[in-house]
Amino acid sequence: MNLASVLRMQLSYRTRSIAGVLAGVLYALAVFASQVGVSTSGITPDTASYLEFSPYRQPLYGLWAHFIYAATSSWAAVLQVQLVLFVLAVAWATVELARISTWGVPAALFFIALQCVLLRMGMVGLVGTLSTEGLFYSMIVAGCALMLHWLRTRSRPGLALMLVLLVAMTQLRPAALLVLGLPVGAAIVAVVAYGWRSASGRLGLATLATTVVLIGVMPVLMGKQPFQLGTSKSWFGFAALPRTALLHPPADIAQRVPRWSAMQAGWREAAKDLDAIELGQFDAQLQEAVRWELAPKALFPEYLRADVAQTAKQWEKGELYNEAADLALRYLRSDIPTYARLSLAHFWGMLTMGNYMSNGQRANVWIALNALPAPTWELARFRTDYPLNQIDKPMSLASSLLYFVVRYALMIVLALGVFAGGRTLLAVWKRRDLSPGDLALLATVGWAALHSVPAALTVFAEFRYTYANLLCVALGALAWFAYLGHARGTRANTEGRA
Repeated sequence: MNLASVLRMQLSYRTRSIAGVLAGVLYALAVFASQVGVSTSGITPDTASYLEFSPYRQPLYGLWAHFIYAATSSWAAVLQVQLVLFVLAVAWATVELARISTWGVPAALFFIALQCVLLRMGMVGLVGTLSTEGLFYSMIVAGCALMLHWLRTRSRPGLALMLVLLVAMTQLRPAALLVLGLPVGAAIVAVVAYGWRSASGRLGLATLATTVVLIGVMPVLMGKQPFQLGTSKSWFGFAALPRTALLHPPADIAQRVPRWSAMQAGWREAAKDLDAIELGQFDAQLQEAVRWELAPKALFPEYLRADVAQTAKQWEKGELYNEAADLALRYLRSDIPTYARLSLAHFWGMLTMGNYMSNGQRANVWIALNALPAPTWELARFRTDYPLNQIDKPMSLASSLLYFVVRYALMIVLALGVFAGGRTLLAVWKRRDLSPGDLALLATVGWAALHSVPAALTVFAEFRYTYANLLCVALGALAWFAYLGHARGTRANTEGRA
């Protein structure tokens, strides 16, 4: 390669870097412009539990928020720091995308365009709240940027920092617990495929050992038992009991709570003709009603033969969570098929933005909700603000088109992720070089899938979870696209030199 070729390559590399920086700057300007004149406290219904280190919550967000508050004496400053951190993470990921190849520049610009769409839809508003989303979204984007940096440079410090970030996520949100399966699985594959004598095998072994140590040590250093399990209180019952809304009750429970069982039968009848996405969102509305109002007002007064006011107070204080956990487990064991079907519906919704229903699906869910037995909405509020966003009102054509594009684009990306996984395993089996684009896509789709499992088993496809998945999967898909251009450019250069 002559000097002119080297200069052209360096110039191209520098140009792509500048393009990424400019795209990041433009996004930062858009974010800060959108916040001008916006006044918000950042308080959510969950804020108090995080800031007061509730035993039901992971500790990291409380530690983060109190650290910033101690340095600034302002909760508003916590929100501002979170916003800046997210913008910096997006800018970094944008630059890393642009530096991959000439195709990386349009990929970076598309990522910024996606961020602007999410900005318009209110995702950045979640970053500016005193809740885990304020930090979690930044960690996702920063983790993806670290992955892209490692794929480009093979920097071991960057890989170690990415592992620390993954473990930290588990102490921010329980839904991230299974995500640790990514580095552990990759390390096992490397050790088995390449052996400890090779560089790849030693790196895999070191990755495995580091992850295991971090899993055991980091939560303890934070003053918590590992993964918040085995604490004096457990909110499994609070989380899992609403998932039994559409299950068939065990015979002894049905005899003990006949009115509740009759109401559940009406719920199942209303849901029988809904498709997977509709069923998930219908169940989401029921879960919220059971969690906050129907369990303390209808189920437990009948189950415990107690006063409604008394059970409501006990539920609010968390004194009935053990009974709720026992009930939930008995329901689940007696009707595993229905629970599995519901969990698969929620899992599919998590991965494909199930909360982005079409107008037809929204209408079907609305009709089903209105067909519920009368006691349901006499005891609980018929909410249209959360998790369903006023589904009684048809969306505009532009919103319908946007939802359609996002959902089906995610389905295509998931299929590509499975394809990338197959190609990666085949390359490992045959000891071939691994495609960085396939690795990026496989890692991000794998992250989204593992992140969705705990949530699908205990809650529903809700916008905060699906935004997280979308951020991660979009970066992986764009990196895969950018590396296609990198491979083509490499072949062209090789043919030119020949």
